[in-house]
Amino acid sequence: MKFAMYFMGEYVAMNTASAVIITMIFGGYQIPWVSTEMLQENFSIFAISIMLIMPIIVSILIRWMQKNNTVRPSVATDDGRNFETKVLTIVMIGMTLLVEAILIYLAFLTDSALANSLAITLFQIAVFVVKLMMFNMFFILIRWTVPRFRYDQVQKLGWYYLLPLSLFNLAITAIIIVGVTS
Repeated sequence: MKFAMYFMGEYVAMNTASAVIITMIFGGYQIPWVSTEMLQENFSIFAISIMLIMPIIVSILIRWMQKNNTVRPSVATDDGRNFETKVLTIVMIGMTLLVEAILIYLAFLTDSALANSLAITLFQIAVFVVKLMMFNMFFILIRWTVPRFRYDQVQKLGWYYLLPLSLFNLAITAIIIVGVTS
């Protein structure tokens, strides 16, 4: 039990660090170069582009899932992968159709500013979640590929290399600041 709790705490810390980095550096829930006001003014164009892009992405994901979850001829038994793939395919197609229907309703059948604001808010939450997933995948990739340092190696790196470099940086910065201001 302790073992599982340790790793869950580690993933919570990774998730929290990702959320803080996304919020402080990468615009949080905003799409780069697109403001909330711009989304509200051009909601129909935004909805149409989502309606065109989403089925393409879902079909690519379904093909990838079906290709990688098939039972190989060398394996005699089906361990449920084909069933899971079929269920996930149905769920993904159903969710795509539901989102498409909602976007068609919001873009073409209603002219309510409240509905558009709600849709934009939900989209911005989805943007934040996608950014969070990308950062978590980046953290996991780094954690799985880069070897870990032992504690004594980290201490040696800090005391013998990083501390003298930081003191040298501090001294050079002080000399430059005093030289420029005097």
